[in-house]
Amino acid sequence: MWTTALSAATPRTSMSKSKMTLLLLKRLYLVLLTVTFITIGEKSAVAIEEVPCTVIEQNGAFELRQYSPHIVAETMVEGEFDQVGIEGFRRLADYITV
Repeated sequence: MWTTALSAATPRTSMSKSKMTLLLLKRLYLVLLTVTFITIGEKSAVAIEEVPCTVIEQNGAFELRQYSPHIVAETMVEGEFDQVGIEGFRRLADYITV
């Protein structure tokens, strides 16, 4: 089933079996990641927790806000989007689960 879908986009002879396997694993990983986010719940899959703040000044689209102290986990990753998304997610997941 997957081989047919891949061969429609790229001739099988131009890709080695290991490259095809790696491509399939990447696609499967992305599908599983998407399904996981969907099953967690719509709100938690698309929402980012917001820290309470006080708006000090507002002028059109500009707001000056004061936030209470809070912890933020972030990481910087360079490269192609499909590769860095997985790496960034893995780093944050590792940090959260430790």
